[in-house]
Amino acid sequence: DELKIGDVIMLCKGDRAPTDIQIQQILTKTIQYEIIDKSNNLSLSNEKEGIIISGASITQGALYGSVICLPKSSSYFYS
Repeated sequence: DELKIGDVIMLCKGDRAPTDIQIQQILTKTIQYEIIDKSNNLSLSNEKEGIIISGASITQGALYGSVICLPKSSSYFYS
């Protein structure tokens, strides 16, 4: 099945976000995922609210998030 805007998906340690995802619920005590910081560098975040960009890896924990754009229209993409 193809993703649609508004779909809720689960991401766990080792997963990569298939598109931009708005965090809805953290399922573990801790969460960590890749972000692009203000200097345009790849770094890690443990924020429990916000957006996980397409292609970002979940490095710790698990969460539910909702699709906020489709893969081809994602704000950022890296592999």
